[in-house]
Amino acid sequence: MIKHSMIGLLPIWLLLFFLLLPIYFVVPWKSLWGSFFYPSAWVNVPFQAGVKGAVAEVAFDAPLAKIYVFYLDLYYRSGDRQDQERVSQQVDSWGNYSDGQPARYAPPLPVHLTVFCLDTGASIVFDRTFTQHRLEGHGVDYYSEVITSAHLEPGHYQARIEALEDVAALKDIPVHFDVHVPGHPK
Repeated sequence: MIKHSMIGLLPIWLLLFFLLLPIYFVVPWKSLWGSFFYPSAWVNVPFQAGVKGAVAEVAFDAPLAKIYVFYLDLYYRSGDRQDQERVSQQVDSWGNYSDGQPARYAPPLPVHLTVFCLDTGASIVFDRTFTQHRLEGHGVDYYSEVITSAHLEPGHYQARIEALEDVAALKDIPVHFDVHVPGHPK
């Protein structure tokens, strides 16, 4: 009489299921998935955009070679239509002419943006002045304007933004400077 072990009687798929089940609970799948599709570069700091000479600096990691976007976010009080309307006057209009240009441009907001790669001894990646920013979207309590975008190789970076003029209308509007990969969840 031939004896069979219990394991030999189990179907191979059931055996694999029980062997791989512990891996499912041990491996942080969400963070692995997120780090592949949504690199960790997303930083957001307050910036006094309406005060000449005001500076904001952020350090961030670019884990993948991708396009990183630099934004100014202008905040308003959520649910306050008057405040939202007041802040909306500082960004481009939503409507566009047939040539794609905004129907109304925001007042100029000159800023100087410098990006350094800290891995290479603080070498300058770019160093430019921007005056007109493009409205890209809005959230529940802010409008988001693109300053510029840049393809960055993997590394550790620092971005520095400086306001170049006093802009009275922005002095009482909270503004944040942020850097992230498009599509990255905030």
